[in-house]
Amino acid sequence: MKGKQIRISRQKKTKQIILAPKTPAERAELDKNVVDLVLRLLYENADKNSLDLQKDVLEKSRIVLPRSEQQRLWDVLTSSGWVSPTIGFGKAGKLELTKAGFLMMSQFGGYSQYLATVQNSGQPQTIILPIQIESEESPVAEQIAKKAG
Repeated sequence: MKGKQIRISRQKKTKQIILAPKTPAERAELDKNVVDLVLRLLYENADKNSLDLQKDVLEKSRIVLPRSEQQRLWDVLTSSGWVSPTIGFGKAGKLELTKAGFLMMSQFGGYSQYLATVQNSGQPQTIILPIQIESEESPVAEQIAKKAG
């Protein structure tokens, strides 16, 4: 008796989201969503030193962007002050959360929440950074003390 052969396709075709913003409004919305995604992933994966923008963020989220948009988003992210590119051999294309980014995420929970808070308050939010006390008084502190006293 001859058995039937059953073919099982192990490759599932996952749907990819192909994004190519054409208007400034679409580009702003894309920026907001990608920045929120990157910050959340970096914050949630704080045990890792850095994440690769292409492999760890875009590909895992099934987002396909033209190369020019990827470069533009890289520039937006790195100029935000919340993430910085990692430096070193084999770390090209990787981002890490800065101290300011970590504080913003712990204070607001995400970039979308930060934007909502800023829009509701009508004025920019100040992210509170820890105070550093210097052992020696700076010349500026001496001038302030002279004016006050």
